Amino acid sequence: MFVKTNDIVERTADRYRLKRTLIAAEAAIEEKESGLVIGHSKALIESVCKSMLDEYRVEYAADIKIANLAKKTAGIFSLAKGVEKEGKTVEAFKKIISSATNHFETAVQGIGELRNEFCPLAHGKSSDHIPLDMHYAEFIAKQADSIVGFIFDLRESYLTAEPKSEPVKNSGFDEFLDSEFDSVVIYEDTYLPSEILFNVAPNMYQSVLEEWEEGMEDSVE
Repeated sequence: MFVKTNDIVERTADRYRLKRTLIAAEAAIEEKESGLVIGHSKALIESVCKSMLDEYRVEYAADIKIANLAKKTAGIFSLAKGVEKEGKTVEAFKKIISSATNHFETAVQGIGELRNEFCPLAHGKSSDHIPLDMHYAEFIAKQADSIVGFIFDLRESYLTAEPKSEPVKNSGFDEFLDSEFDSVVIYEDTYLPSEILFNVAPNMYQSVLEEWEEGMEDSVE
């Protein structure tokens, strides 16, 4: 059932700690425990997303909704890297990605809602509770497997396309950061927000810089 997730576990030597949940999910399918299938499917998505966010030092709220978690994770990977930046091509590419992301978010949100309704681990269920039909549970499992595989493929493509050059500082962006966030004083030395972000989390600096530059271009237009 979880073809892509199994492949990820094998290829990465279980780097994202998915194997235990994967085994539990497959056992739930064997035992026809539809609610548990949904619960473990949701856990697989959450695990891979949080692991990648931690990997790239991207903060997230402890109670973040699964749809926002998946969208935040996908946002790490600059989808336009490696694409020739000709006007019409880039705009068309953005529309495709935007559409895919919206469907992606809706699918993840649906899994989260079904998990709360039917998983016995969610809020506890009585003995009279009617479980979800296994056909629906298997469909959800396949959706979860597809989402986990999609996120992993995004990361792989990003690593392939991402140039190895160091991020470049932008004075205008630095002024923006320094005006938005407070400086930090340590032993009488003052550290600017732009300096901290650039040196501690260069990937995040570059990612937010690109968003800021796009915002500046939009405001000019």
